Amino acid sequence: MLQYLMDDNIDPFYVKQLRRKNRDLVVWAIGEPNAPEKETLDPEILTWCEINNFILNTGMSIRIKTNQI
Repeated sequence: MLQYLMDDNIDPFYVKQLRRKNRDLVVWAIGEPNAPEKETLDPEILTWCEINNFILNTGMSIRIKTNQI
């Protein structure tokens, strides 16, 4: 079963909608009970995810400029 931990950069609206649309999906957010507290450092969050088998979703995207080759 996939389990997702949403970074505090993710709007809580998305967490609620994911839970509402798929009740079998495990979606936790940083700062919620049993999840890492807000202001937890990134390395600690990554370790927590590894230990607890969660996938971290930060909501950040990476853009690559394709015209610079």
